[in-house]
Amino acid sequence: MHYERTTYPDNFILKFVVNEIERAKKASTISLNTFEKLEYDVIDVLSSILPPICVVVVPLHYLQNQINNNDLRLLGSNLWKEKLECLEWLDLKEPKSCAYVNFGSVTVKTPKQLVEFAWGLAYSNQTFLWIIIPDLLVDDLGVFPPEFVEETKDRG
Repeated sequence: MHYERTTYPDNFILKFVVNEIERAKKASTISLNTFEKLEYDVIDVLSSILPPICVVVVPLHYLQNQINNNDLRLLGSNLWKEKLECLEWLDLKEPKSCAYVNFGSVTVKTPKQLVEFAWGLAYSNQTFLWIIIPDLLVDDLGVFPPEFVEETKDRG
């Protein structure tokens, strides 16, 4: 399920979601990447306004090895270009030694909130991989304080 919180009617994600809802109404079946017992109420409501819903318990990207390599692009559900260098960096770390932080595309933060969270990561002394998507901030991304960058340069 995707939630978008914005006051901007021209927001890219909002327009995308509205368009996809209209397209979904024309589908013969809708597959949701969720767990039925977790989101039963939402699935129940959606079932009353959309075509039959097939609930998928396993995240869709786990099914990639069962699909022809030429068709893998059909599984794409990411609206942002992936940066694979973060995986290379992560491969250099010990197993289970790195915290993964990702607000996804649901949460929007002010620069002040983002900096506050950043300092929480810095003070944790934990190695971390923090994914920040372009639309995470209400305002421009700005720059993290140089002290934060220095504090976390070998850990994040």
